[in-house]
Amino acid sequence: MESNGVERVGVRVGRKVHQVLAASAVGTAVLLASACGPFGESADEMREGAASLVPPGAQVIGRDDGDCIQLADSPSCHSVYFVGPSEALEARVDRARAVAERAGWELRKELRAEGGTFLELSRGGLEADITLWADFRAVPCRKRPSADCADSVRVLR
Repeated sequence: MESNGVERVGVRVGRKVHQVLAASAVGTAVLLASACGPFGESADEMREGAASLVPPGAQVIGRDDGDCIQLADSPSCHSVYFVGPSEALEARVDRARAVAERAGWELRKELRAEGGTFLELSRGGLEADITLWADFRAVPCRKRPSADCADSVRVLR
């Protein structure tokens, strides 16, 4: 230790930095354990949840697992793309709400815009969203189905 206290100040700063790093390490470990651990829903439950939201009579044109949540087990989401029968947007929204309710999903938010309607739902440990495109996009998609223009369901765990 020097007489001017430089080393002493360095020791205090060193201890403080050590405490901050230790706290950060503990926080990171807790975050990783909660995001990547055995908590939450299984991939099968997520896929079943997505299937439960596809309206009867819809033609499924694609399904995929994804990594939508950073640091979560893979897959962390499952999407289903579909085209429904020839119905106007409002009828498709009503049908989606009814299907979700019958399957035990709770509607949390409904957003309407010129381009379509977006529903946010939850059930147990799962979150879901349904995107239903406006007729100007949905009608041509029925003729040439593609994931780019199809209505969709996405379930996240």
